Amino acid sequence: MIFKKPTTTTLSRLFSTVKRIRLDELKQSLYTTTRCLDENGAFVLKKPYTIPTGRGMKRFPIAVAVSGGADSMAAVVLFHEYLKAQEVKLPLLGLTIDHKLRKESTKEAEQVGEWLDRRGIEHHVIDCDWNQSHGGVPKSSKLQLQARSARYQLLMNACRSYGVEYLVIAHHLGDQLETVLMRLGRAAGINGLAGIESSSTSFSEDTTIIRPFLNYPKQRLMSTCHYYSQEWIEDPSNRDDTYDRVRARKVRNRWM
Repeated sequence: MIFKKPTTTTLSRLFSTVKRIRLDELKQSLYTTTRCLDENGAFVLKKPYTIPTGRGMKRFPIAVAVSGGADSMAAVVLFHEYLKAQEVKLPLLGLTIDHKLRKESTKEAEQVGEWLDRRGIEHHVIDCDWNQSHGGVPKSSKLQLQARSARYQLLMNACRSYGVEYLVIAHHLGDQLETVLMRLGRAAGINGLAGIESSSTSFSEDTTIIRPFLNYPKQRLMSTCHYYSQEWIEDPSNRDDTYDRVRARKVRNRWM
């Protein structure tokens, strides 16, 4: 289901009271938390970016994983706006994984592409072939876990192909709390308190995964979408109690 820009009085009041994430806040988070910016606010790259002149594959130092939900749509719009303001114009790439696990997924991936195209953001869709590369479609009990594993594998493959040095994942404060709850529930002990890392090279030494929104609640990402008139997609599986993360989310919501 595609969520249109809120027009009702109730929703307008909600978003007017919740602050959007400003570009200076993003800059501060990137500098202090993920440490991928220098003192001037420019991205620190291992390989200096040059505008391609030949017919080779275009390089994208920065990419955003874009599912189409409010979190990732806010992230890709914010990074697009931030990069436009930089002296060195780095191209931005949106990467969408089509898991092929819901009949709507392909149409949703195409919709994300249309949204990003309107903003001048390059977008690539990567199809997940479960039978060829991932041992068949996962059983429902392991679906989210295996989908996550496949998603990161495909994202890292794409990052290597496009020379991506930083891959942005739009995890937020709510995701952090859910992760801690889930790890504690699995008797992870003190390790469960570690939560999600703000930056990591655990999947690839060539690409650093950065999560600059871990200190921000989801409502601020939604408010950011509203500010930039950006629609998003609601995934019905996010309300399915079959999955551990959904149950953890309901527990988390009692605290927030």
